Amino acid sequence: MKAEVVTADAATWEAEPFDAILLDAPCSATGTIRRHPDILWQKTPEDLEQVTKLQARLLDNAARLVKPGGMIVYSTCSLEPEEGEQQIEALLARNHELERIPVHAAESGEPNAITENGDVRTMPFHFPHPDPKLAGCDGFFASRLRRKG
Repeated sequence: MKAEVVTADAATWEAEPFDAILLDAPCSATGTIRRHPDILWQKTPEDLEQVTKLQARLLDNAARLVKPGGMIVYSTCSLEPEEGEQQIEALLARNHELERIPVHAAESGEPNAITENGDVRTMPFHFPHPDPKLAGCDGFFASRLRRKG
């Protein structure tokens, strides 16, 4: 099978509907602070506002591009609720054709990283290890959605 290369704006791109979409969205990257502490000095509130607007546009187009019964996985490497939980709540309020499909503890590798709503929210203290150099992880958010129908 030959792969097709597409160069387009993912917020406006049009195509035949897909069975599944992984939207690894541009984000503030605050979840990588332990490895990139300079992020604290590089990001501003205005940056967060801009990136959340872009994420919403990308999510709206992903919802349009997924087939009925199809799945969307939305992810960011951000600790900011505006880029994770709040982004998904706003999407579900705007688009009643979508529903959250909770991630179960057995699927995650870290049961403590599953939120009350069934999203994945890792924090730097997750994945403990006896050797501190091997402990922890980046902050991350993921939500699994399905288009009804």
